[in-house]
Amino acid sequence: MMTGQRVVSVNPAAKSVTTKGGEIIEYDKLVWSTGGSPRTLRVGVMDGDRVEARNLCRHILSIEDVGHFKAIALARRLSTAMPDADIKPIRTNFPPIEDSSRIVVQGFDVIVDCTGSDVVLDDLAAYPWNEEKIFISLGMTWAAEGLVAFAAPESIFPSLDARSFFAEVAPHRPDEEMPMEGLGRWHPVFPARANDTMFWASQGVSFIQQAILERSRKRVHYRRTAGGGVERNDY
Repeated sequence: MMTGQRVVSVNPAAKSVTTKGGEIIEYDKLVWSTGGSPRTLRVGVMDGDRVEARNLCRHILSIEDVGHFKAIALARRLSTAMPDADIKPIRTNFPPIEDSSRIVVQGFDVIVDCTGSDVVLDDLAAYPWNEEKIFISLGMTWAAEGLVAFAAPESIFPSLDARSFFAEVAPHRPDEEMPMEGLGRWHPVFPARANDTMFWASQGVSFIQQAILERSRKRVHYRRTAGGGVERNDY
């Protein structure tokens, strides 16, 4: 084995390579490797709350995670599914206050919001990002009938645009229609099952991939059809 030798030319007909020092080396088979190091996917999971039993219908978490911090439990679970990714829990709610958390958040290129909170959307808009990010906000509609998805490559999150879009296609139900007991999503009695959440989570991942590749503002409302398919409406 020869190391530290730079090849300056290849002669496929003669099956030989010439090094910078002028040495000609013959070969039977040539593997052309450009070198480099693998790029690790970095993911941060931000949440300052603990897992409650009523959260389980919308999570991949289990009863064993109840009482633990959501960020830690979810990062641990995702790490088992993506062992080649660097997944770190950020045990605080947005916006981060501590400098260490702010530095970590600032380092991400893609910011994904799944809170369903107008307050968080406004906080995203007010946060000093100082450079362009790909902002994505996802949320299920009532009874998991659909998914609303918003994306924008901007240096400031366009909260007003996102909020007006969500209000148009997925208006909130009146409070009197939201009893406060049991397990749930919008409220503790969310009329949907865990498989509904997983169904739209998969659709959400596809939207995130498209938003990253195309880097354009998107407003999409997905709805499940009677036959079990998905209808997409772009706004």
